[in-house]
Amino acid sequence: MSRFTDQVAIVTAAAGAGIGQATARALAGEGAKVVVTDQHPTRTSEVADHISREYKVQTLGIVCDVIRKQQIFDMVRLVADTFGRIDILVNNAGFDVFKPLEEIDEESLERIVDINLTSVILVTKAVLPFMIRQRGGRIVNLSSIAAYSPDSGDSAAYAASKAGVQAFTRTLAREVGQYGIRVNAVAPSVTLNPFLERQMPAESIAEISRKMPLGRIRPEEQAKAILFLLSDDAAMVSGATLNVTAGY
Repeated sequence: MSRFTDQVAIVTAAAGAGIGQATARALAGEGAKVVVTDQHPTRTSEVADHISREYKVQTLGIVCDVIRKQQIFDMVRLVADTFGRIDILVNNAGFDVFKPLEEIDEESLERIVDINLTSVILVTKAVLPFMIRQRGGRIVNLSSIAAYSPDSGDSAAYAASKAGVQAFTRTLAREVGQYGIRVNAVAPSVTLNPFLERQMPAESIAEISRKMPLGRIRPEEQAKAILFLLSDDAAMVSGATLNVTAGY
């Protein structure tokens, strides 16, 4: 099945071990031309090269710190100049500091909001003119179960920023629907990957697993939900947030 043949897809923060890379790979596996963006130069280049070789699709690795306006503009311009269009945007970048509010310094608070919410707005704003011009496009923003649940273990600032992503998603969907652009969000619970599993104590992983009746979630499962929202199977879905939490 190749639902995205020759479509151009940008995935932010896609060079890590989590949902971003899994989504980039899933899109490439269904024929998309994939743009891997991340702030780590070596990792970005390596992941893009691996995807290109494995899936035999055209890929582009672009270093982009999503809280740097000029880097965002340069990235989007390079994608448009290279491919001539932008069909898909997945705003995946995220950041948190797992502390109570009174223990988090102001610089970290600003970074949480900038990466989780402001970057979503800025990258989307940069991409929209191209989607509007071609009268079509699909955007999926990564929210979090933390937007609903104070039991998630995430910081209050993180929860607020991820709730903001959902509000942005709903309002933007209404604004740009007239151009054939759909905007949705996914709200994952903790999604385990090899990096997280090396960093987290075994008891924390066990506690997370107990909260998920269907078992642990892997990045590949989140990618499947994201691809559904991006596909024509969700042609009439816009402004929605899909919770992917294994029953959390």
